[in-house]
Amino acid sequence: MPPRTSGRGPLSRWSTHAPSASPPRKLADDRAAFLKKRAESINQINAVKGVISSGGLTGMTNALAAANAQAAASPPNYPAAIAALAGVDAAARNLVKYFVDIVNANLTAIAAQPAPARAFQATQIAKAQQLLADVTTASAAADWSRALMSARYALRIGPPTERMVTRRAGYDAARPAALAAIAALKAAPAVQDRAAALDALLVQADALAGDKMMRFEDGAALLAEIVARSKQSLDAAASVAGYRTERPLADAELGALDKHAAAAKVSAQRESARKLLAQAAGSATVAAGNDAGAAGHGPRRSNRCGRARRPRRGQEDRRRAGRGSRGRGRGPPAKPADVAAMKAALKAMQTDATAAGAAPFAAERPRS
Repeated sequence: MPPRTSGRGPLSRWSTHAPSASPPRKLADDRAAFLKKRAESINQINAVKGVISSGGLTGMTNALAAANAQAAASPPNYPAAIAALAGVDAAARNLVKYFVDIVNANLTAIAAQPAPARAFQATQIAKAQQLLADVTTASAAADWSRALMSARYALRIGPPTERMVTRRAGYDAARPAALAAIAALKAAPAVQDRAAALDALLVQADALAGDKMMRFEDGAALLAEIVARSKQSLDAAASVAGYRTERPLADAELGALDKHAAAAKVSAQRESARKLLAQAAGSATVAAGNDAGAAGHGPRRSNRCGRARRPRRGQEDRRRAGRGSRGRGRGPPAKPADVAAMKAALKAMQTDATAAGAAPFAAERPRS
């Protein structure tokens, strides 16, 4: 009868404990793990070439060389070799993280901007977010070439998009004041005809700040000009209304003077009256403002090569002075003297007509 074995003796065939791994088996497992990690490290080094600094690339290749040396030792030390490759992995991950952190900061800054400004670059924002998500997916799959490419592409989108959104936000903030200024002008009967020029300026401002031109500061300058012109016209509204009330009376007096029996003898006064009426009309127009349209702010013409033409020195000087070429500029702003000149011209015309009517020859009648 065979001897009985106890639980403390050699394992019996009924034992449920598996035998421990033999050293050759563990060595094979360690070697397989090292080779897998080494292949990933080589992919990481190839992915960052041309992107990482020369010092960073040297550190990664040195770490790979140290890992190879540990694996080639006798006996091979695969755990130490795998630990050496951690430097390669950290360098690749830190590079990708550097790009991702910049773009995330851009998206955070963009999120703080008003909704209209964010909507202006909604497509680019969505593209940057999609690329960052792809970086996460590729990194988890150890596809470092794809992860780095997506991170770099996102970096090309994030910073300029933030700048565009921030600049557009300034334009969007100024636009409501321009709209209110135009609305106030349209609500003033005496000068509401001046609103059409400001509507044209608003169209030009929107075009300058649009996605094709992106001249946000130029557009905002036009918005400020709209506000200033509206105020100019509204300030002169009462005077312009008075002119429009008095002008028919002055025309009637001049008409009566033309039909007077002694009209030929007061030709000098009649000519003076007409000049004064023209002067009053011009003063009223300048006082109301916005009479010159909205020239000088549109897109520059391009030459046959598609490049923007550089304005000539004279044209540039006229534009800086506030006048377009060939009389198509915005014109000078109205001065308080314009309103005073309008009133003075009407008063002088009425005085001349009264004096002419009271002259001794005013009662003469033509002989029959």
